[in-house]
Amino acid sequence: MLALLSTGLLTGAPEEGAAPAGDPIEITSDGENSVLAGIASAQDNVLVKYKGDVVYCDRLTYNTKTKVAVCKGNVRIYTGDKVYRGDTLIYNFETKSIQSADFRMAYFPAYVAGDSVFTPGLNHYHIENGFFTTDNREDPAFKMRARTVELYPDDSIVLKNIVVYAGSVPILWLPIYAQALDDDRAAYQWTAGFKSSFGAFFDNEYNWVYNSRLKGTVHIDMSEKRGFAGGVDMFYKKDDNNKAVFRSFYSQDNLYSDGPPRGSEAKYAYPDVNSDNRYRVSYKQNFLVGPDFSILADVNRWSDPYVTLDYFENEYQHEQQPDNFVQMVQYSPHYTISLLMRDQVNDFFETVERKPELKMSFQRQKLFDTPISYEGETSVTNFERTYSNTDTTSSNLQSYGAYRYDTYHQFLYPKQYFNWLNITPRLGLRGTYWSDDNSVIDDYSSDGYENKNPRGRFVPNLGVESSFKVSRVWSDVKNKDMGIDGIRHVAEPFVNMQYIPGVYGASPNDIRGFDDRLASTRLAPINFPDYNSIDSIDRQAVVRHGVRNKIQTQRDGKNYDLIDWAIYADLDIDQNFSGNNHPYSNIFNDIQFNPFPWLTFNSQSSSNLYDDTYSEYNNDITWQITRAYRVRFGNRYIHNSELFENSDLFTLNNFYRLNEHWQFETEHQFEASDGDLQEQAYTIHRDLSAWLMSATFKQRYVNDRQNELAIYLSLTLKAFPATELTTGLK
Repeated sequence: MLALLSTGLLTGAPEEGAAPAGDPIEITSDGENSVLAGIASAQDNVLVKYKGDVVYCDRLTYNTKTKVAVCKGNVRIYTGDKVYRGDTLIYNFETKSIQSADFRMAYFPAYVAGDSVFTPGLNHYHIENGFFTTDNREDPAFKMRARTVELYPDDSIVLKNIVVYAGSVPILWLPIYAQALDDDRAAYQWTAGFKSSFGAFFDNEYNWVYNSRLKGTVHIDMSEKRGFAGGVDMFYKKDDNNKAVFRSFYSQDNLYSDGPPRGSEAKYAYPDVNSDNRYRVSYKQNFLVGPDFSILADVNRWSDPYVTLDYFENEYQHEQQPDNFVQMVQYSPHYTISLLMRDQVNDFFETVERKPELKMSFQRQKLFDTPISYEGETSVTNFERTYSNTDTTSSNLQSYGAYRYDTYHQFLYPKQYFNWLNITPRLGLRGTYWSDDNSVIDDYSSDGYENKNPRGRFVPNLGVESSFKVSRVWSDVKNKDMGIDGIRHVAEPFVNMQYIPGVYGASPNDIRGFDDRLASTRLAPINFPDYNSIDSIDRQAVVRHGVRNKIQTQRDGKNYDLIDWAIYADLDIDQNFSGNNHPYSNIFNDIQFNPFPWLTFNSQSSSNLYDDTYSEYNNDITWQITRAYRVRFGNRYIHNSELFENSDLFTLNNFYRLNEHWQFETEHQFEASDGDLQEQAYTIHRDLSAWLMSATFKQRYVNDRQNELAIYLSLTLKAFPATELTTGLK
């Protein structure tokens, strides 16, 4: 039997005071149904549909005025991506509020149940004597039972008075636990094992969530050799323009004052310390505090140069010397004003302080109604170069400083000729003045005291950029298996010339400088103001030329780049820009080849034209050969470089999924220049449904007398992918 209702509109004349007609509600059932005084009843395989919501139950009572349904017997409610289950549920189709006893809910990745539930507000569910898991099985391997559960879909879940179970065995009690539903961090994780520099260790990490904007982590660690350590991290994010990170760490290191830590044989000498107190405090922020006005900060205080090497080795590989600055930026479409303050917070790191630097930059823009464009920048900086108190290479050097006043202005005339040729000539002038403390000492008074002379200069520059595009289409080239629907080749030859006839005034050899050019195996920019090493500017005549190529096809109605390839080089006419003794630089090739989602190739190469210059080749290929097998192969080659040792490093990674339970992975690094297998690792993964168990053997080459061996077992709870329970020997 079928009963079809409309909100507030029943069969026959509407009741007095009934709600006006609205979206229809459809109720079907196999048994009896009736409508009396605005109350609809149905039983036996009841199905209700309203505004995308679907309800199944054995018996139903529905109030057409309040839009509230009382559902009994095998109740299932589907609304959006949520699923509610229970024996008796009271559901409001308009407000989405729910009340029940014997409640169950599925909302990926959360599965929640409880003795009773009600909704204090929109998207807020209060559950008594609750059950929570992210393991979607009838008998989950991991679960939490809590006195109360507060669930906020799309936001977070908060449990209080909790017992954590592994299967049916209670393993942990927590007073409170909060987790963002879009946060894959583990609520709690621990790592246990052995390291030669720590002995036996046991690390604990507790992650907490206050709300969708604020979350954090508490670390409590202990080790046999180094003692206790710990810290607190906090993360705040309102949006991409308003976020901050605070990290802290402290250790009373039992080993530190006894001798140099790992890595101290490098650049920095071992500091004379009498304390075992080691710490790291950092704060980073990016806040938009007004219309187009931002405050950025990166502040880091370390106890010594090696605290991250010893305790956060992965971080040390990316940042061996932290920055310390505060910057205020006012942005507009035409200009940017910034005030930067950089200080030597850690006296064991050499720092070029800016106390402060005020800069005003003008974006490239039309000059009134003329075809001429203008760009430029002006800055005033109070520099101070402060050397490290532990740097063996600069222990005899004294700090020095100066004010630098710099202004740069450039005019451009961009124009397209013949509807295809782009030419932009440019003309610029830079003026720079350094106060007396920064000059190279070349004069002494009669009594032996040095005369420090201020320095100044003017630097004119001329240049021109030109480019054009040519293309050809082969629309009849099609291959369904390779995803080819026509081929288009786009070529863009380009040339960029920069000429500085001379430096009128102080040359780079007359000043000690603060922002000298950093050496690199890649080409530096030649345009001003992109080239920002102001103190090293010298006479220059460079022609950068090359061609960009794209091979494209059509996929899903859009252009898809199969190959993106740029080849370019510099002609250094007076051999003063590159530092080489030859007019031509290396030839650079940057290639991205992405024919399929399962096959990618990336290459960056720098090929030498002369025997006394360097060569560099970096290549990577990833191939998903089958759904079960993936291989990655890479090569890093550099030879005859003044910056890096000769190297010819090959890397190979294999991952094979035998079935849904077993996976195998290998990793190899081979240095062909000296024949050393620098690293080899073999891992077996066993999928245990809610858990992933991995066993790894790893050997790393350190030097001719030492190899590092690691054998460890890790157990990862897939319900929280970041959770790792690790034991091992390293």
